[in-house]
Amino acid sequence: MTTHARNEWDLDRRSLLGGGLALGGAAAATMLTGAHPAMAATGPRPEPTLVVTDLTGEAIQAAIDGLPPAGGTVQLVDGTYVIGTSVVLRSGCTLVGASRSGTILQLAPSAGAHVVVNADVANGNPNITVQSLTIDGNRAQQGAARNIDGIYLTRCSTVVLDDLETHDCVRTGCALTGEGVITRVGRVSNLYSHNNGYDGINAYHAMREMIYTNLTCDLNGNNGFDLGHSEGVINGVQCNRNAVDGFRINSDYSMQVHGVTADLNGRHGIALLALIDSVGSGWNAHNNGQRIAGADVFWDGGVITYGISDHTVVTGVACGPVHVSTWGDPYPTRTTSETYGMSFASNIVSNIAVLGVYNSGGKLGRYQLPPASSSSKLLIVEHEPGTPDFRIVRGNLDIGGGDLSHAAGGKVGFFGAAPAAKPTVTGKASTQPALKSLVTALAQLGLVTNKTT
Repeated sequence: MTTHARNEWDLDRRSLLGGGLALGGAAAATMLTGAHPAMAATGPRPEPTLVVTDLTGEAIQAAIDGLPPAGGTVQLVDGTYVIGTSVVLRSGCTLVGASRSGTILQLAPSAGAHVVVNADVANGNPNITVQSLTIDGNRAQQGAARNIDGIYLTRCSTVVLDDLETHDCVRTGCALTGEGVITRVGRVSNLYSHNNGYDGINAYHAMREMIYTNLTCDLNGNNGFDLGHSEGVINGVQCNRNAVDGFRINSDYSMQVHGVTADLNGRHGIALLALIDSVGSGWNAHNNGQRIAGADVFWDGGVITYGISDHTVVTGVACGPVHVSTWGDPYPTRTTSETYGMSFASNIVSNIAVLGVYNSGGKLGRYQLPPASSSSKLLIVEHEPGTPDFRIVRGNLDIGGGDLSHAAGGKVGFFGAAPAAKPTVTGKASTQPALKSLVTALAQLGLVTNKTT
């Protein structure tokens, strides 16, 4: 159904549920295209809705298969649906539960299959929506199976995943991939992914023009949120207590990354393995490195495909201090003692600006900085804890025709000298014109106080 048609009918997918057909089991497959009352109207037709009341995966699949070729909505009532084989979504299909807390798709013991997948993995399926339900991967009863995800969608464009919970999956709670084929447009929002064996959310290989918002990834066995070789907008992500990295970027470009919180993760809080031509703001990362040495915010470039971390500006970063978790499993102890507030791999810094950093702790001077290089520019401006001032941790200052003033009472140091208060020149004034002119000029610049006589 086209956007124009939907607007003309003033209907959306959820508004049709009141007139949907309540079907259970194989009965869903007998639904005819004209059976929905709204379909008798002339002009553009709203998509049909089938309501499933039989709490089995077979009933869900029968309803999906019973939709017309253009697709439609399968509405699930609250209850726990036992999923023996994957629920397969095709183009134009919406799978929606009655509520996230009440509609549960639970993988059957030893099922050995993803819970929800798309039909055409070679070409992808556009216009898929999954909404308002929970996926329970039932990891404890899957035996030796390894590659089982809650949601696994391949090359699906204009996909919407909203108001979901995915937990206890053998591998990843929610996995999206373009498999090297550019896959455009989608939204993942209001998703809570936790206690999965590998990642909470994983989106990789050519997922472009995506929006990720209001996501929580907690207590996963690898990374919380892992986004690679893609582009998009991220706004509002919490990644806490994951076994390796909380929030991980790998070879992504043209990104907007706003509002990321990453605390108490096993290694890095925010790990950036090539973030290119991107902007970020509002990053908070504290008490990471709970398992192995790491950093609250880590910049690297060791496995780069598209280039090094480059041409990126981030404003407003809070990181540190180091703190060993006392809440026990899965990180009862931390075997290493060196965790940084912010760390840069020595060979990758190019043109990066990190402005407005508040670094409240971390060992070894809070930062691990690369050697200065004429071929790369790194600027870090830090808010010094306990003071209202900012300082340049790394970078050069070039006013470029502007005006520079320094507050009275502050200290200044040049070329590595310790900052000092403004000196006072005393004694008898020189009769030599050059020395007299020098003292006068320094006083005019405010660098000295002239009290010569």
